[in-house]
Amino acid sequence: MILLTCSIIIILMGLKFPESRKVTVVMLLFMWILYGFNYENPDYLNYYYDYFKIGRGAFDSFSFHERGYIYSAYYAQKLLGFDYQTYVLCSAAVSTAMLGYITVNLSKKPNIVLGLFMLNPYWVMICQVRFYSAFLFVLLGLVFLIKNDNIKGVILYSACILAAGLFHISAWLCIVFLLVKRKGMKATVIGAVAAAAATVFIRSSFGMRLAERFLISDKKIANYMASETTRSFTGIMILTAVHVLILLTAVYFYHIIQKEGTIGEKKAEQSKRDEYILKTIIICTAFLPLECIDKNYERLFRIALFLFYALYGNYLSAKKDNLKNVPVGQFLCYSSVVTYYIFFYVSFSGWFEHVLVPVLNKNYIIDFFTQLL
Repeated sequence: MILLTCSIIIILMGLKFPESRKVTVVMLLFMWILYGFNYENPDYLNYYYDYFKIGRGAFDSFSFHERGYIYSAYYAQKLLGFDYQTYVLCSAAVSTAMLGYITVNLSKKPNIVLGLFMLNPYWVMICQVRFYSAFLFVLLGLVFLIKNDNIKGVILYSACILAAGLFHISAWLCIVFLLVKRKGMKATVIGAVAAAAATVFIRSSFGMRLAERFLISDKKIANYMASETTRSFTGIMILTAVHVLILLTAVYFYHIIQKEGTIGEKKAEQSKRDEYILKTIIICTAFLPLECIDKNYERLFRIALFLFYALYGNYLSAKKDNLKNVPVGQFLCYSSVVTYYIFFYVSFSGWFEHVLVPVLNKNYIIDFFTQLL
């Protein structure tokens, strides 16, 4: 209950003081504690045993083959002598530093972003160590893409996607985010619709035969594409409605920001950043057919969700002559988020008990203070 109480207080602090750098540091420090000192979650033991297998040089004895994680674990043991918990602690420190840099650069109100991220999906990310690293590299690449107008931005983004793919194979799909730099808003929408339609086509019997013959060489990807959907028809309809609600709300935020501008920021810089954010959310929505096929693809939507939080923070920084817009935006944001949370908890039944509860209870820091008392 201690970490739950602290989580609620810190999230409320973030909402109350959205731009305070001191609160940002406190929030990041708390998130590091949640991640780095946790010792029980659904994936913990798998990573624990895999870590020591890697240390013995058994690189090919796993269901995953991402060399970024494998080599980082191997050299952490061979060169630094880290046990698994020390490795997690250091990994959490690097990840939290990256998260702070990304958040501050993508949103004018970083503490709101961190608070909403803590609500969901941060507590899931703590368990999925490889994907969390990939997730952060993708977002870091997007920051570089926004900050650099020339070829340097493309090179840095591509390097980040390469690094992300070395931690989780799904990150390779994010190379398509380069479209946000080359294409206008209309072309991005058309491209996203075309990509979604292509995915639906590939799932057809004729499309699968073509894909198996000419495109799909990786067995794991082929199994995903050929698998039966893990969702009911009702679930797919609700999932689609949730994605559309979040997308339309993001479009509304972007429209207000473009109309009013944001406080203390040059129009060109603000416009470019938020345009890239919205385009990326649109492209992420193109992955919806994949998420309808298999729940594992939900991970890709977390990128859009984080960017949605960032765009909401920027919306709250807009120069508003009519303050009636603020409650409208807040209602749209929180109704979208709550709807998604409810769908997530229902769709992934058991995650609350098996993921959130251990993350908030099984922590070395809490154990230490409990023994002192």
